[in-house]
Amino acid sequence: MIEYPWYFTVYHSILILGIITGAIRFRILSRASRYALLLIIVTLIVELMAWFLARLIHNNLIVYRPFAVIQFILIAIMYRQELVLHKYLIFIFISIVLVATLIDTVVNFSVLLKQYPTTIKSICSLLIIVIVLLYLKNLLNTQTAYSFVDYPLFWISMGWLLFSIITLFNLSAYNFIATYGGKTYLLLFERIRITTNWILYSLFIVAFLSKQRTFRE
Repeated sequence: MIEYPWYFTVYHSILILGIITGAIRFRILSRASRYALLLIIVTLIVELMAWFLARLIHNNLIVYRPFAVIQFILIAIMYRQELVLHKYLIFIFISIVLVATLIDTVVNFSVLLKQYPTTIKSICSLLIIVIVLLYLKNLLNTQTAYSFVDYPLFWISMGWLLFSIITLFNLSAYNFIATYGGKTYLLLFERIRITTNWILYSLFIVAFLSKQRTFRE
């Protein structure tokens, strides 16, 4: 029997609950929230595939590498729905990630399925932080009578800001930890990543339940 750790049960349950919540409220979701729902669906599919591959062939990088890029593109498009005045900057960020991925693939082709895509994850995390801060700046400058908590991307931004900062300090050091840190540090690394995922996607649920205010109102 393939072991299914309890923390994956919690993580996947949060993703499923998020999908159910988003689906129930789909008609009233903002455009950004609908992209968030698509992102969480793709995330669940990828995480389940990665879990099975890790147990069956002991390597799930075949799904995590492309997912890093797909995830960023979906996030960028999600924020593009609100950051209308910065749409070209969003496209530039997407182009940077695509070019960086191409270069990383060519340079590290021989070890693509041996090393975690730390460079790409670092670039994506840094750009996500920039996008989130740009959104929060626009939110602070918006003349509105609505509370910040009424905006779904406020909650999602809090989650991505936390997750991306932790990613820069943890995921970016994955290969070094795997080489020199031993199993103890790898386990700690995994638990931190899983915990931040719990927080991140729990905030997606809160976002789906919010009043769906947007800058366009």
